[in-house]
Amino acid sequence: MVTSKRIMFDTNIYDNIVDQIHEINKTTDRIDYYITAIQIEEICKIPDSKENIEETRTRNFLRLVILRAKIVPTSIFILGYSRFDYACWSTPEAVQIYNKFVNPSGNNIKDAIIATTAVCEGCILVTEDKLLYNKMKVNNYEVMNLNEFKKFININ
Repeated sequence: MVTSKRIMFDTNIYDNIVDQIHEINKTTDRIDYYITAIQIEEICKIPDSKENIEETRTRNFLRLVILRAKIVPTSIFILGYSRFDYACWSTPEAVQIYNKFVNPSGNNIKDAIIATTAVCEGCILVTEDKLLYNKMKVNNYEVMNLNEFKKFININ
């Protein structure tokens, strides 16, 4: 039996995979895609000032459906950020991982929750956030940027 790779896209990826979604969809036999309530909330909160906002939100949700993304509870519970019904109580391991990602200013709590969940779920995080990418690399967690992901699945 072949074990599927597990991928979690950071929210910043969805707008960037428009042209490749059908190619990426061909990978669902060997890659399982995961998402948390945090990414769904961030997609819903795309600013209304953005052009064609309803279309953008709809397109992003359709991408999740096309990829058959599995929703998983966040691996850490942070009051004010986590949903009671879509979060696990924090384990000491999850707290330790989270603390590696959260900035001292606390301005990246959602990113830290997503990264922690990716690590705890055994997912490769795909992100265009360079700071988060570097923190993942420094801590020897699996991470790719979008170009690396495209190479990984053989899309030019």
